[in-house]
Amino acid sequence: MARVEDIAEDAMKFLKGHRFWMHFPIGVLAAVGTFLEPAWGITLFAGFLAYEFIQEWRKKDHSYKDVIGTLVAYGLTGALWLLIREIVT
Repeated sequence: MARVEDIAEDAMKFLKGHRFWMHFPIGVLAAVGTFLEPAWGITLFAGFLAYEFIQEWRKKDHSYKDVIGTLVAYGLTGALWLLIREIVT
């Protein structure tokens, strides 16, 4: 069983990677788009996932890192959006 310190170290290495942060803005745009116009945001996110699937299928370039960065941004942006909406209204 992995030690907590090893898991934390692996997580920090992952977060320091440029691919995670490079795809973060796509998640933010998709989340904002989902709140403003659901079809737009979902289409952007689905298109991104299709692109990453093709990249992984053809190049085997560990695209999961890109997808995780986008998913984290999507989730954080959505949570922040809902929190601000609750505070303001």
